[in-house]
Amino acid sequence: YSGGLGVRIQKLLNWFITEHECVVYTTQPVDPYEYKGVPVKSLTKNTKLKFAGLETYIGSNLEIIKNSKFVPDVILATDHPCIMSGVQLKYYYNCKLIIEFNLALFSYEKMYDPEKLNEANKIRSNIMRDTEQLGCQEADVTVMCSGYYADVCPFQCRKVEVIPNAIDTKEFDTPVDFVY
Repeated sequence: YSGGLGVRIQKLLNWFITEHECVVYTTQPVDPYEYKGVPVKSLTKNTKLKFAGLETYIGSNLEIIKNSKFVPDVILATDHPCIMSGVQLKYYYNCKLIIEFNLALFSYEKMYDPEKLNEANKIRSNIMRDTEQLGCQEADVTVMCSGYYADVCPFQCRKVEVIPNAIDTKEFDTPVDFVY
C-alpha cells in the first residue's frame, strides 16, 4: 500500500482484519504506529517518492518492496496506477492479490464518446481499460467502492466485495439537512 491510512484504507482494513491477522506496510516513510491493533510500518526511510510519471512510480515502489526483507501474503492495489505493480508482485511473491476500485474508467466511460477523444486520450483510455481488465482477471478479490461499480464492471472477477466509499454521517456533527 502506498500512502497514509485515510478513511478508504481504514474501511478496507476493517473488512480485512475480520478474516486475517495482518501488518500494513507502506512504501511511504512513516514512523511505526498501530491502527485498531494492526501494526503500520514503512518499508523505506527515504523521503516521499516524487511522482514523475506512472512508470517511475510503479518501478520505484517495486524496487522498495523487492529490496526489503518483507514478504507479503497479500498485495492490495488500488485503481489503474497500482494494478501493474500488484500483478507483478503477486507473481514475484506467489501471494494473493486484492484489487480495489475507487475511480475506475469503466464507471465513467459511458459519459463520453470514445470516438471524440483525441489520439493520445484514446490510447490512455485503452491502456486504462486493459489494465482494469487485467486487474479483475488476476485479483483473488476485487473490492468495489459501491454497488453501482459492482453492477457496471464489464470484466469477469473471481470474487467481488463491496465496501462503500461514502461518508458515515453519524460520525460528523453537521446535520444532514444543513444548508450553506
